[in-house]
Amino acid sequence: MREWAAKNNAAILKMYRVAETAHKSEKRKTFHKMIDYARKNKEEVHGLLFYKVDRAARNMKDWIDLVELRDKHGIEIVCITEPFDETPAGKLNSNMLAAISQFYSDQLAIRTAEGVRRRAHSGLFPGLAPYGYENYREGGRGLVRINADEANNVKRIFELYAFHRHSLDTLSAAMKAEGRSYCVSQPYFARSKLHKILTDRAYLGEIRYREEWLEGKHPALIDHATFDRVQVILGKGVYAKHDSIYGHGLITCGHCGRPVVCEIKNKNGREYTYYRCAGYTDAGHPRERVNGIELDNQMLALFDKLHVHDPKVIQWMQRVIRQKMKSEVADNSALLREIHREIQQIDKDRDLLLSLRMHREIEADTYTKKDQELRKKLARLKVHQDGQEQQKTEIGDIAMKVLELSQHLKTKWISADIAEKRLIVEIVCLNLTLKNGSLDITMRKPFDNIVKGLNLNIGSGGRI
Repeated sequence: MREWAAKNNAAILKMYRVAETAHKSEKRKTFHKMIDYARKNKEEVHGLLFYKVDRAARNMKDWIDLVELRDKHGIEIVCITEPFDETPAGKLNSNMLAAISQFYSDQLAIRTAEGVRRRAHSGLFPGLAPYGYENYREGGRGLVRINADEANNVKRIFELYAFHRHSLDTLSAAMKAEGRSYCVSQPYFARSKLHKILTDRAYLGEIRYREEWLEGKHPALIDHATFDRVQVILGKGVYAKHDSIYGHGLITCGHCGRPVVCEIKNKNGREYTYYRCAGYTDAGHPRERVNGIELDNQMLALFDKLHVHDPKVIQWMQRVIRQKMKSEVADNSALLREIHREIQQIDKDRDLLLSLRMHREIEADTYTKKDQELRKKLARLKVHQDGQEQQKTEIGDIAMKVLELSQHLKTKWISADIAEKRLIVEIVCLNLTLKNGSLDITMRKPFDNIVKGLNLNIGSGGRI
């Protein structure tokens, strides 16, 4: 373009680089800036220079704007490789080139959309892979593989959020404390990035195409159980770093059943935490407020009850757990066989469904809908299978850890932060009700059995 200007004794006043899509005229912002500049400087601008017609306009609306600029203000349209004159034949030729340009653009959009659809239905990401994966080319095809460092970050994000009572703010701080960074240019994890990661079904091995999720070829990073747990937590709202141990619905009021909330008072420069019913100010409701220290003392007293002082009783409980686990493992193996049978049946159903589709005996929409149902059922079964496999090897160890936890809760409580204390309460307690300044606690199994005491039947020979 500069060479053309030099040969034709012309000066280029301003150069525009148009890089936006031209499918919709409103998206060609640079194009419209150029038109405005030419209109405002019509005394100085004698023409608009383009390489060819389809670089000037990708749709008839753009071309009409250029023609109007020419006819109304006398600003010439010059296309270097496709010259035309101002005769009727020249104008007809330029209009035909503009129409062909729009046809090509429309056709290209259709082919591109079809290519994206085929790629998504084949199990490949239509565009850039999400965080945790990376794009690469092999044999002329764009493929996806796991990015090891990013994938480890994704797994840790889901683990911390699902099981460690973090908010998005504290989650970001926790990742930073562990020395984990989002990328070189952005070391910390922003809230928006964390939320996007936690809600992206791509980590389940799925591909998003328009408004549906399809089965992908990339490996999953997160299991369905963890992903579903995270979605529930996101829907309910999360525990924030400034929250309390017992607030936000952990305790209910024994008078009206409403949740107990936390309020913080400052006295003489010191901060005090109190708990009261959300309906505290209602007419006829008891005006009770309980200091957080009193609730802590009640929890510590409960932990004292959980502690078994006699080492012989601890040993006896361990033997009972081991014996009980033998029968549990046998039941577990039978359940695994049934799950495996159901998985095999679903695989057969999917093969049959694909065969019906290939022979055009069912419509594409019917195939997609039914295949999605089978894939969801298969995913749930595989999660269940993985859980049972893990339970098969760890079931006895878990029971031992529960017993061990019950003996050290008081020590753990003293050194724990707010989030850890709240987690301990949720592990041990099933329901908490506040009435007359005291907690009425319903404990989870097996902690309730330890608190109630063990009924030891002594048989013949002194055996328990």
